[in-house]
Amino acid sequence: MLVLTESEIKKCQREMVNLCQTEIFSHLDTAQELFGTFFPKATISVVGGDEATRYSAPEVVKSKLQEIETWIREVFDTALTVYQEDESENISPDPITLPEDIGKRIMSALLEILTCGRDFRDNDLYFISDVTIALSLDANYVLKSIEQVQYEIRRSFFDSLLDYLTEDQCLQSAILLYKAIQADDQLHPAEFKYIENINQLLKNDQSKIELVEHAVQSELIEDSLEISEELASHLFKYLIEIVLCDQDFDPQESLYVNDVAQILGFDGDKRDEILQPIAATLMVRDSLFPKLDE
Repeated sequence: MLVLTESEIKKCQREMVNLCQTEIFSHLDTAQELFGTFFPKATISVVGGDEATRYSAPEVVKSKLQEIETWIREVFDTALTVYQEDESENISPDPITLPEDIGKRIMSALLEILTCGRDFRDNDLYFISDVTIALSLDANYVLKSIEQVQYEIRRSFFDSLLDYLTEDQCLQSAILLYKAIQADDQLHPAEFKYIENINQLLKNDQSKIELVEHAVQSELIEDSLEISEELASHLFKYLIEIVLCDQDFDPQESLYVNDVAQILGFDGDKRDEILQPIAATLMVRDSLFPKLDE
């Protein structure tokens, strides 16, 4: 699988920051130039006590736009720090008033920066929540953006997985994922998105899909799945996501997770090492960005 080096990640993140800042700052420069062109002699009165002080409006606009640029730079610098440190002390950005489109562009860039070469961590989500509040963005919009980024990461992983697994290993993996969906004998709406990933493993081959469905119904499952530890860890991660995505971890799902850990060759410590951060991140995401329709 393609794994980015630390230098590649930093380069990619810096390019994302530069691209976003250049795009936004050019808009701000244009706004300043237009204001100065249309209202070159405009003034702003600030009342203090019994007297009013007059200021050049173009200069006030220039100052405000410089404040915005400083705010944006500081937010991106903080994002890069959050990415590097597992438990960095987040500094909540000050509230700021920006056009909605610019706020969304900033958020889009932040999500890309924080998932460069990896998925979200709980610390990332706290920072994203702080920025959401500072920008007065709609939390449901941000949640959908987070889920879209996670969807793209997940889809990319399963696409690349096809290059490393044999056809039989893909079938075995698909069965494990399908059984995770059915572990609690219910099909929660949040689990539907993982069916697409199962079909990716099967290359959308209807005969293979039917074979997996038959294997699940007949409870056929291999005693072990011989794949690399790295791939097994990622596969186990998504299996855990499936059983936790309905915000409920019932005894049947717990038993199934333990069974799959053994199939993948993980002992209890390795199982918990993978499970606990994922559970914490999902809990933080659902707490900070609750779905309005649930």
